[in-house]
Amino acid sequence: LSLETCTSTGLVSRINEDAVDLGFTHADLTHSSMELIPFHESVAVCILPPNHPLSRHAVITPELLHGQDFISILRRHIVRSRLDRLFAEAGAVPNRVAEVATGLSAVTLVRAGTGVSVICPFPVVREDDPALVVRPFLPRFVYRTSFAVSTARPLTRIARAFMRHVKLSLA
Repeated sequence: LSLETCTSTGLVSRINEDAVDLGFTHADLTHSSMELIPFHESVAVCILPPNHPLSRHAVITPELLHGQDFISILRRHIVRSRLDRLFAEAGAVPNRVAEVATGLSAVTLVRAGTGVSVICPFPVVREDDPALVVRPFLPRFVYRTSFAVSTARPLTRIARAFMRHVKLSLA
C-alpha cells in the first residue's frame, strides 16, 4: 500500500492511467472513468495552537477570526471559496499568513504556532492531540469523503480489503 497526495485533477489522471487502485477525495468530482463511493462525513473545525487566545471560546466563528493569523487552503479548492464567502458575509478579514494545499500542511503550520486554520478534520486531526486545540466552527459545513475508483476496471482484492478496513475503523 502506498499513499500520495495530489490534486483532484491529478487523482482523476492517476485513476485513468491505472496508476492507483483507489483514492480519497473531499471533492464532488465527476468523470466518466471514475466513481465516487461516499464513506464518511465530517464537520469543519478550527484548529489552534495551545494557549492561543481564541482557545477559550467553545465555538469559533468568522467574526472571531478577524485579524487573526490564518492559514488558508489554496484558492483552487472549492472549500476556500465557501470560507471566503463566510468571512465576507461576516465582515471578517483574517490575516492570511500562508496558503496550503492540504489539511495536513495546515495542521503542521498550526502546530508550529504560525496561525490558526479551518479544515476538514478527517483524517488529519485527533481530538486528543496535545499540540492542537480543536474547536467547532460555525456556521457549520460538512465535508463528504469518498473513495474514488475506476469504472473501467474492477477493484483489486487489496483495494477492497483496504476499503473495508477504513469503513470498519470509522464505525
